[in-house]
Amino acid sequence: MIELNDNIPEAERDKSHGISIVWLIPLIAVLVGGWLAWKTISEKGPEILIVFTEAEGLEPGQTRIKYKDVDIGKISSVSLSSDLSKVEVRARLNKSMSGRMNEHSRFWIVRPRINSSGISGLSTLISGIHIAMDPGEGEQEVYTFQGLDSAPDLEFSAEGRKLILTADSLGSLDRGSPVYYRQIQVGEVMQYELADDTERVSISVFIRAPYNSLVNNNTRFWNASGINVEIGPGGIIADMESITSLVSGGIAFETPVNLEYDQSSEPKEQFVLHPNYRNATEKPYENSQLFVMYFDSSLRGLNKGSSVEFRGIEIGKVLDINLKLNHETLEVNAPVLVELHPETIIPSGEITSQEQVVNAWLERGLRAQLSTSNLLTGQLFIDLSFHADAKPFSPSLVDDIAVFPTVPPTFDRLAQTATDMFEKLAKMPLLEITEEIHASVQSLNAVLNQEDSESAIANLNVTLKNINALSKKMNEDLPQISDQLNTSLEKLDVTLDGAGQVLAEDSQLFYDLHELMRSLSEAAKSFESLSNYLERNPSSLLYGKPGN
Repeated sequence: MIELNDNIPEAERDKSHGISIVWLIPLIAVLVGGWLAWKTISEKGPEILIVFTEAEGLEPGQTRIKYKDVDIGKISSVSLSSDLSKVEVRARLNKSMSGRMNEHSRFWIVRPRINSSGISGLSTLISGIHIAMDPGEGEQEVYTFQGLDSAPDLEFSAEGRKLILTADSLGSLDRGSPVYYRQIQVGEVMQYELADDTERVSISVFIRAPYNSLVNNNTRFWNASGINVEIGPGGIIADMESITSLVSGGIAFETPVNLEYDQSSEPKEQFVLHPNYRNATEKPYENSQLFVMYFDSSLRGLNKGSSVEFRGIEIGKVLDINLKLNHETLEVNAPVLVELHPETIIPSGEITSQEQVVNAWLERGLRAQLSTSNLLTGQLFIDLSFHADAKPFSPSLVDDIAVFPTVPPTFDRLAQTATDMFEKLAKMPLLEITEEIHASVQSLNAVLNQEDSESAIANLNVTLKNINALSKKMNEDLPQISDQLNTSLEKLDVTLDGAGQVLAEDSQLFYDLHELMRSLSEAAKSFESLSNYLERNPSSLLYGKPGN
């Protein structure tokens, strides 16, 4: 049994003199936590909401937002919109982006893309998909944005000039197709759409600085896509701007050096996109005249755009070729509609004078004729030339368009001449003429076979021997004769000086010579009559003229 000791000392309470140091630990923890919280909150950038049509490849906490390949934020959540039609992506940006979000800021998802203008986004195969940003420039600070389906055509900070090109068709052009100047890429196609009239295509392009200064009101643009091959009088011409334009299409431009540019005029923002270089470099004409031409021969080889030339210089082109039925005569004609540019020859300011000159030329025999420009391809063009034997022309209109007179092609005219000649030959009594010639030959053989003919031949042989001897003698005397001839020529010069006076128009000798020439002319006519008679009656050489 344990006994209790009543002598146990009592504890005495010591009065506290201050706060224990132990309490400093939680206090410091609170301060550090507050500081960390303040630091975290103060370093946070703005939270934004981006709405996309889809969220393929986006992962909360991993997908980053970049500007010029520098991380500026990270997405925090991905969710569907209330109507399930869109994807809402919430992201937290860095503190450095505070105050930089405005109504012109743009966001888009960067993925690997392969299209006609090239390959982009290959770096995402290694680093992963990310959201790219273009901050833009604006005054109003916003935090909700509509994401783009693809990268924008250019950044807001890009310097240059935007232009609108209008064309009949888009061709192989696409967004991002290059724009060339002297085969150097200086811009690209941004977008395209149908024009308001739906008849043409409106193409928006951007020319980067400093090349935008190369564009003025006289600049010509043309479609440089693929390979442009033309077959003309000069042969085959092939032109290609670059390998890139061959695959993805492209546009090229130049400014003609032979045209003056008015620096004071307001710069144009809209240009025509020509289909090829040749069309772009054609001189623009202020005035033109339409004509309808009718050709009797085949129009194979004549196409829309074929040239109309005057003395080898193009002054117009073919606009349309069609077939038209004449309901009264049931004849089918092929009217050719052409456009002529008289100002190629006559100044453009003299419009009335142009019409008068063209009408005067038509009265003098100006006619249109089909001609071959390339024998290999059979390409035709219309040649305007004067024909002295052209039939008189009576002006007429077809659908309020003047008719231009034509003549058959040269080949057709030659063929017609040959046909006429063969028709005349067919009418000649060839059988009777052949029989008369045969009879004449038989008579000649009979004469030659007689005994007298043998003596005549012997005499002819003697004569030929004498001629040979004379020829030898002349060869021996030729040097002496040459000296005498030179002397005679010198005397002849003196004689001709005096003859100039004798042969004056008022001299007797001139009159006698005139009479002599008239007599010779009459003799030539008589000889022609004799020749024609002998041609009709060759037997008269043997039997004489009947009746004599």
